[in-house]
Amino acid sequence: RMVGFGGNSGGVVTDWKGGRLANLTGPCRLGVQFAISALAPDSAQARASGPKVFNSNDPAIRALTPTVGLFWVNYKW
Repeated sequence: RMVGFGGNSGGVVTDWKGGRLANLTGPCRLGVQFAISALAPDSAQARASGPKVFNSNDPAIRALTPTVGLFWVNYKW
């Protein structure tokens, strides 16, 4: 699941829904923020914008063909 696009946290994964990246071994956690092309149609961007949470397979998200814009690793001591 991910936050809709727009704003500072737009496109950030909020829940891996039990996928392979949900429970990495050790104290590391992976974060990903997706990006969309500035050439994506405004109407498609509007459907996937705002503070709503979307599933990655939502047609509004898939229409934008997002790519990984940023990833990070958090390490808990």
